[in-house]
Amino acid sequence: MEWTYLQRIVPGIEGALAPLEAAIQKFFLPALFEESAANLTDLRPLLGIGVENAGLGVPDPSDTACGNLIASRSIMGALTELLVEMSPLNTVVYSQGASQIRKDCRRDCMIQDKQTLEDLKAASSLLVERHRMDRATETGAWLTVIPDQLNGTDLSADEFIVAFQTHTTLSSPQM
Repeated sequence: MEWTYLQRIVPGIEGALAPLEAAIQKFFLPALFEESAANLTDLRPLLGIGVENAGLGVPDPSDTACGNLIASRSIMGALTELLVEMSPLNTVVYSQGASQIRKDCRRDCMIQDKQTLEDLKAASSLLVERHRMDRATETGAWLTVIPDQLNGTDLSADEFIVAFQTHTTLSSPQM
């Protein structure tokens, strides 16, 4: 969320976020998967899309900067105009407009994520990988649940890694 904030307020920050993406690829994802960075290179586009589209929801920060800046400017445009004109703010109208812009941005991201998933499925030479990506769109909700012992939603490290690898098509299914 911190890099999203920076993306929303600092124009042209894409280049400055490249080291963050390098750290995600070199350290974060290998630690999460318990795999080498080299084994995860082909998987990176899938991990960038949302969980509802078979991904992990860890986008490349340098790829999302422009879209976040545009969204922020769209939302703040009406407010800026009112300030320049020294007009009173109708909070209800402003909130409705900002809410609609956020919905439009989420819709656009979902469309882009779905297209990325379709492209990845089309590029996959293995039928089992394509089927797994299809299933992951319906079974990835566990990634967004807050772990809780009382509700049985906490996983051991090993359980998480196995489920995570299965969800993201990293390992072959055990037969």
